[in-house]
Amino acid sequence: MILRASRLPLFMLCPGSHVDADPERDRDDEPSEPAALGIAVHHLLESYLLFDLFEAEFVEEIAEKHSTKDYTIDAGELAFLFRNGTKGWESIKPHFGDGALAVEERKTLNITKDILLTVKADVASANKAVGEYKSGRKEHVAEWQVQAGGRLCGAQWGFLVWLREQAIDTYRLLTPEEFDAKIKTQCERYHAGERTVGDHCFSLYCPKADTCPALIADFNGKTGKFLPAIAETYTLLAPEQVAAAYRMARMMEQGLKRFWPSLNLYLDRHGQLPIGNGDALVRRDTITSKIDSSLALPIIEKYVPAEQVPNCFAVVKENLKGQIGLVAEPGKKAQRVRDCMKELEAAGALVYERGRARQTIKESEVGDAE
Repeated sequence: MILRASRLPLFMLCPGSHVDADPERDRDDEPSEPAALGIAVHHLLESYLLFDLFEAEFVEEIAEKHSTKDYTIDAGELAFLFRNGTKGWESIKPHFGDGALAVEERKTLNITKDILLTVKADVASANKAVGEYKSGRKEHVAEWQVQAGGRLCGAQWGFLVWLREQAIDTYRLLTPEEFDAKIKTQCERYHAGERTVGDHCFSLYCPKADTCPALIADFNGKTGKFLPAIAETYTLLAPEQVAAAYRMARMMEQGLKRFWPSLNLYLDRHGQLPIGNGDALVRRDTITSKIDSSLALPIIEKYVPAEQVPNCFAVVKENLKGQIGLVAEPGKKAQRVRDCMKELEAAGALVYERGRARQTIKESEVGDAE
């Protein structure tokens, strides 16, 4: 049984998610967009940590090197993540002592003769500390990846540095015996065919999600009970009933987000999908067009009175925020957006429409009402 450190967070939640890793294969030939950006950031940080090497033009070179045929890494975003990484390193550096630092190559550990674990540590100091840099969104379950790095290096302290949120999670690492015991327990659960259904089925990538019998049974069972109750939501006065309905709705929502791309792929391959009664689903591709306002203005002025021309161009807030982000200094986008909105509001250009207030439901700490 071959485990991989990067997949441990999901494996520790659901042993049935396991698929044997290939110890001879570090990465796919063509990484995904998040993976390509992560590889580029790690390349820069490795040079900085080991050799104190960083020059501005190096970012452009690394961005170009790790871009794929379908995805071009933005050098500005790469520089932003790198700067946050260097700040994070300065915060955790004292825990690594004065010993030699290492960026460990991928190694295979023998937990038992039948259980192998492939591990790579971003930065480590033997018997002291290990650190992992994350360029994606913060996840509480990522601890097990740094725990694996600690098992590799014999470290006592582990750090997860989240580059986007500029946050650092600190862990007192398990001893090798404690770590191995927990891995063995999960492996026993895997061999027993145990699967655990939960939010992780949709929030984390699972290679078995589409065919998982436990997930399918759970989804079908809950959906059968939940759908008839939707119309009766207002009568579910018991808080635990409403909370259960909310959880099921969230699970269904996440499942549907994964379903539609899969349906598109099916129709790409097979052309159509019979759905009974002589009907079938088919995909129709429609080419839409939009007006380039910078080129269109002189033409529109020929057909629309001058005082009505501004009504032809709607300024979309999200588009405006995006354009501000393109020219803002790294790390300054949010502040620039807030400043712009304040000026627009002061000028009366930010219009609040009566009866159009947007209501949202979100999770927060108990007692935390905004």
